[in-house]
Amino acid sequence: MGTAHAESGRRGEALLRLTMAEQVATTSIDNPYEKLRALIGAAEVQRESGRLELASRGYEQALGVARNAEYPLGIAHALAGLAGIAALRPGDIQQAHGYAEEAVTLYRSLGADTEAAKPRESLPGPRVDRLLSPPPGSRSGGHHIQRKGR
Repeated sequence: MGTAHAESGRRGEALLRLTMAEQVATTSIDNPYEKLRALIGAAEVQRESGRLELASRGYEQALGVARNAEYPLGIAHALAGLAGIAALRPGDIQQAHGYAEEAVTLYRSLGADTEAAKPRESLPGPRVDRLLSPPPGSRSGGHHIQRKGR
């Protein structure tokens, strides 16, 4: 319900509902998958509302739940969220890359290639997959490093 309100632009109501969901998740939900979903949903709305510390805490809690449940997809989702938060903090860029790489590795191991591209999208600087792609018009099957101005 909270994510639906967030998508419709009703952030205040979404934040209230997801904050309640986060409280319920940490105290009342026994199913780790439902708990993980509530924590990640709340963290996403917190991030979109500019509450980075609360978002980070939510993703960290989600990561703990996913690791305890040995749920690799949940771990990847939480790591991707942490990468996005760390990327917004100038001093945490290296940490953002670490989270993103770990998430990408997990997504790829699960065959979730579409999801694997997302963690790197929020990172500043050149993306490795862009640098290793063949230049436009290249007939070579190998990878070439693209240089600026070419």
